[in-house]
Amino acid sequence: MPDLMECPRLPGHLLANARLLPDRYEILPLLPKGRVVAEIGVALGDLSENFLLTCQPREFIAVDLFKLHEIPMLWGKPTAELFGNRTHGEFYRERFAEPIRQGRMRVIEEDSVKAIEGLPDHSVDIFYVDADHSYASVAGELAVIKRKVRDDGLIILNDYIMNEAGFSNAPYGVIQATNEFMLSENWEMIYFALQSYMYCDVVLRKASSRGAAPAGERLAALEQQNAALHQALEAMRASRSWRLTAPLRSLRQSLRPKRERT
Repeated sequence: MPDLMECPRLPGHLLANARLLPDRYEILPLLPKGRVVAEIGVALGDLSENFLLTCQPREFIAVDLFKLHEIPMLWGKPTAELFGNRTHGEFYRERFAEPIRQGRMRVIEEDSVKAIEGLPDHSVDIFYVDADHSYASVAGELAVIKRKVRDDGLIILNDYIMNEAGFSNAPYGVIQATNEFMLSENWEMIYFALQSYMYCDVVLRKASSRGAAPAGERLAALEQQNAALHQALEAMRASRSWRLTAPLRSLRQSLRPKRERT
């Protein structure tokens, strides 16, 4: 059992507008098109390709250390077989040579926090975070991203899971860092995307007003209060004292002036 950190509990108003999706690829058609997208941790580029095809970003920023060629095996395959005589960075740039040539894609080969820090403030519409999954790394990335993302932008976090289940079993810090960020910065979850091994994705946006529950939750609370009042009223009407005093209430109503009764 890995040494797991307990994650903070999220209040209902930060989850009231969340929608469950089958997988992360179902998120993409729901995202705005023609925006600036930054993918932090691109691996072999499968998601990058789907972003380009589905969201048609006017600029796509790919950030990675591009060192996967240095490990012998990746997802059950030898990296020499995956990359040939190329490095990870060369493989990715070759795969996306055309959007790079067109100026639609920019590749940054650097540590994630340093790369994000180098972006202009409030310049990115959508961040997809899938780099180092330790608590310190994700918390550090989010601390910078909050200044770089637009006010109406979105942050997507991959592998919202407690540990690397089925592989090294190493603990992750994605849930803890994400929940803390939502609580401290008042960001709400709008999508929760499942995955076949529960390496889920969550999509966040800035909540409408700090400390205020969204209309959906306020309405639900009012409906709950209304139901409780109706229940109390029905219980009172069913009580013995209410039945015994019914004739007195009727007599008092009949003795009132007509205008007052109306």
